[in-house]
Amino acid sequence: MKSRDRKTPKKPIFDPKFLAALGIAAASPLLLGVYGWNHSATQNAVGEGLADLDTAVISDVSQKSLGFTKTITDSTSILNEAIKNTVRQEAVSATQLSVADKRAKQIEVAALEAQLISNDMIDVQLDYGAKTGQGHNVCQVLSENKQLDAAFTTATNQAKTKVTQLDNGPGQLVQSQEEALRARDEVHAKFCSAEEKASGRCDVVSQVAGADSNANVLLVSSKPGTVVSQAKAAVRQNILGKPDLAIPTSVGQTVTGQAYLSQLNRKTALSAFPAYSLAYLDSMSTVRPDLKTKEGIEQSPNDVLFNTVTRYYGGADADEWQKSMIAQQPRGMLVELAKMEGLGAWMDHQEFLANQRLEGNIAAMTLTTTLPMEDALDRQKQALIKRNIKGNY
Repeated sequence: MKSRDRKTPKKPIFDPKFLAALGIAAASPLLLGVYGWNHSATQNAVGEGLADLDTAVISDVSQKSLGFTKTITDSTSILNEAIKNTVRQEAVSATQLSVADKRAKQIEVAALEAQLISNDMIDVQLDYGAKTGQGHNVCQVLSENKQLDAAFTTATNQAKTKVTQLDNGPGQLVQSQEEALRARDEVHAKFCSAEEKASGRCDVVSQVAGADSNANVLLVSSKPGTVVSQAKAAVRQNILGKPDLAIPTSVGQTVTGQAYLSQLNRKTALSAFPAYSLAYLDSMSTVRPDLKTKEGIEQSPNDVLFNTVTRYYGGADADEWQKSMIAQQPRGMLVELAKMEGLGAWMDHQEFLANQRLEGNIAAMTLTTTLPMEDALDRQKQALIKRNIKGNY
């Protein structure tokens, strides 16, 4: 309540500044009168001042206008030149970009073409190269397969020669059986056993004792002229039996001689198959200089066949063959499979030829078993003839 009772101080009615301005305004006419006011002089002075000011302003405006115009003109020229340069540069840049783009695309196309050609060459190398596309060791395998086929062909021809080298070969006759058997006995001394030495039949026990009577020796690889090779010939000779005796021409023209020669021909024919088969076994185990391993070691046709088969199963080259198969492309594996199938077909053919010899041997053996029956029939026939002659029918 006390604050409300307080009175607000009042401002004075006349401001001091207002009073000062009022005084100056009142005194101004008096001052002009004291000074002596010249109206025309003042008007002239003001007019001249305004004229000078107008001239200065107009001159300044003109100069500024000329300067601005020149500046604008110069700036416009500079801008035009800049625009021309920009347009020219853009045109040149566009041309350069176009040329550069063209060259870049040409280089890209050439690079892509080179890459495609390179990829094709790599594919061709992988699919048809000797390491990855032709199977295992293509040159060596081809050489060995040709050698294998030649080995069998040559063994067949050699067997024909070996058949005639024995004293009891087909068509072979001796002048004296005693001399032929004595010569065999001399050969047998090279294969003397401990029992034969003890009995006094020979003087020295052979390192290959009994080899001339052991048919297994026919499967042992040996070089020509060695003791083992002689044992093979002796085995074949002993299996075929004693030699046949040659008869004089005059005796051969008699009835008895004709009968002897007839039986001799039959015996020769029956023994031809076993004689040839034994000679073929001998040829297949004969080591030859034209059959060599890649290390230059001479081998027999049996050895060549064994090495070819064991190339795939446990032989000296089996590890290399397996490594080669890992690196082969699908085409290379198919080529190798074709080689294996070809080898299988070739071996089937050789088995077919062996079966033919086997069938011939079986036929000869069958006919041999009938010989005693023929002798009995001959005796019965002779008895019937005698009875017919005596009129006992």
